[in-house]
Amino acid sequence: RSEADVLNAIYAGLDTSITIVDVYSALAVHADEDIYSRTDHHWAPLGGYYAAECLAEAAGLPFNDLSPYLKVEVPNYVGTMYSFSQDVAVLHSPETFVYHKPQNIDYTTTYITYSLAADHKTITGESKPKQGSFFYDFRGAGAYCSFMGSDSKITQVRTATNNGRRMLIIKDSFGNAIPGYLFYTFEEIHVVDFRFFNKNLKKYIEDNAITDVVISANMAFIC
Repeated sequence: RSEADVLNAIYAGLDTSITIVDVYSALAVHADEDIYSRTDHHWAPLGGYYAAECLAEAAGLPFNDLSPYLKVEVPNYVGTMYSFSQDVAVLHSPETFVYHKPQNIDYTTTYITYSLAADHKTITGESKPKQGSFFYDFRGAGAYCSFMGSDSKITQVRTATNNGRRMLIIKDSFGNAIPGYLFYTFEEIHVVDFRFFNKNLKKYIEDNAITDVVISANMAFIC
């Protein structure tokens, strides 16, 4: 079915207090660019960049273009499409994974990391808050994990953007590519994955004085 039709049906059912962020139309304008990976089911970080731009506009906040970012290229990238298909044509047709690191802005990243059972879904414990890097130097098939390293954690980024705006992104893995483009826009960015988050969401929002809540997920989860 048409993704645009499905999204419009969802939008029509939302409460009027919810702000609709039309990422679909924004991506359509850039359809001739590499906004989706060729060898992976995720969008490329560039797609996340355009989504982040939409979020900043909806929040009424400034947003930087890519000029202050460091461009990072990971060559010979073959993502999940090979593991899904086992098609050697995919394996032998790698691409370059490109993402961007914000420069000239101070920020700290703190993680609470979940311990998972053998099924990689059941939470068996969690770590104490610990600072780490937001960006990881992943190569090969794991390059999409360059953002935050994995999904099974709570991430909090404190930036030098002192404007009192604190965003919570409730996401699946597609949301991982977004927050790194918002360090110049929000004072704090919190990221939780709804497949693992086991706390009271309302209390988390209140305890962390969240001002903006974003739901970012691919169509399979939305539908």
